[in-house]
Amino acid sequence: MHLPFFFTGRQVRSGLIRYAFLLAALATVLLPSVARATATCTGKSRTFTVTMPASISVPRDLPVGSGLTPWVESAAVKDLFHCSVTNSSYTGVEAWGTAFSAYSGVEHVSEDGTRWGVYKTNVPGVGLTFSVKSYRNGCGWNEWGRLWRYYQCSQNGDVENGAQLRFRLVKTAKVVGNGTVDSVVAATVVSSPYMPGIAISYQITSTRVTALACFTPDVTVDLGTHRSTDFKGVGSVTAARNFAIRLQGCPAGMNQIRYRIDAATPVLNKDTSVVALDDGFPSAGGVGVQLLDRSGNAFPLGTAHRLSGYNGGSGGDYDIDLSARLYQTGASVQGGPVKASMVFTMAYE
Repeated sequence: MHLPFFFTGRQVRSGLIRYAFLLAALATVLLPSVARATATCTGKSRTFTVTMPASISVPRDLPVGSGLTPWVESAAVKDLFHCSVTNSSYTGVEAWGTAFSAYSGVEHVSEDGTRWGVYKTNVPGVGLTFSVKSYRNGCGWNEWGRLWRYYQCSQNGDVENGAQLRFRLVKTAKVVGNGTVDSVVAATVVSSPYMPGIAISYQITSTRVTALACFTPDVTVDLGTHRSTDFKGVGSVTAARNFAIRLQGCPAGMNQIRYRIDAATPVLNKDTSVVALDDGFPSAGGVGVQLLDRSGNAFPLGTAHRLSGYNGGSGGDYDIDLSARLYQTGASVQGGPVKASMVFTMAYE
């Protein structure tokens, strides 16, 4: 997250036509009779519940495409459909998604390097990916594959066909919203050959999603009013004004929080953390703003710092104590308003 804060003082081509004649002889050719391959299947509609994690916490800086939950598998059932097969007809199952059908545009790369398409859920920034493994009569279980596919095998006699599905929540946007992924029938399996009215449903349970981030209000620091005669030469300063960056409602469950402060105006002196005043309006001359830690040392700009005191078990509110002052940068100081800007950035791990 980015937080601006400000320091102030008071004041988007003839052609030849050829005719060809084809003489055809009529004949009757008798072929040996061939028995037609057939398969008939029976089964019973039912619903399997896939229990997803009841709640998850999403670190703000987790890369898009990352898994938010482990793969959660349904029961592996071999006998969803019973089929009678003659002359090596093909039987199997077909599976497709029935909820969250809007594609997110994001791919999830699984641990084995396989890429899975991800579909939007009702929670911003959270998607669902799923795959199927089918039991194809005498051919056994196939590998995990995408939905919207037939999984068939040639076989004779009385055979069984079954399936197993798995689901995973995936991050689909940089910013994830807080909310609950609905409990829905996310996928359906039917017999191939298709038997009207017989379908196996897979319903995922709901998952509460909490985005891990702290709330931080903007900060304005009043550096006061000063006379040009208060400055005695380059490097002279005014009295420092204390302030705090307040981190509120930091959630538990993160390993650590890091933050940094970057100048929004040119840095005049990196070692002393002095930045130039904002352009675009009349301002004082010959001075800049210096950022200090609460001990009075120059605070390193553009450098990551670990938030000390953060408790991953409980979260909470935290203050980053700083101070700032005017710093003479020119041979002389001209009067006018003072404004400088810096950006506070947090990283969650």
